[in-house]
Amino acid sequence: MDSHEQEKSIDKLASVLAGLPGIVFFIIGVVTAYTLFFSDLYNAMTSPKWPTAQGQVIDVEEVVPTGYRKGFPYAKITYQYTVKNTQYQNHWIRFGYNKVHNGVRSDADAIRAAYPLGTLVTVYHHPDHPKQSVLKPGEFPWIDLTFLLIPGLCFFFAWRLR
Repeated sequence: MDSHEQEKSIDKLASVLAGLPGIVFFIIGVVTAYTLFFSDLYNAMTSPKWPTAQGQVIDVEEVVPTGYRKGFPYAKITYQYTVKNTQYQNHWIRFGYNKVHNGVRSDADAIRAAYPLGTLVTVYHHPDHPKQSVLKPGEFPWIDLTFLLIPGLCFFFAWRLR
């Protein structure tokens, strides 16, 4: 193997290795998108057909976050329900990134008014994983797309510019 061929093979190897971080970031982006978005979207779409259980609201509170979410209170509604003689508790109202709130006080007040302490609720639970449940099946905050759109575009352009 002459020196020119060695240089070509070294350049080819360097090119592959230089593209490796882009591939790794792309894979991380796809996995993150799936776990944060697509699985919740799928569950939101199928949840209206899930089995139901009678539940009851056992705790209602207003959570006032600190830090970067300061000033964006939300209502946390905890409910319990029983499936096959096992009791579960959850606080998810819908699927999506903001499973319980969107940080708007009027929405938090409306949620607390809709689910006062002791209220009987219909709980939709996953047929194979009854701990996973929601009170509003089929709802999905499409604003969640914005959380994926910007990183998705960054990954796309990083991949294209490599």
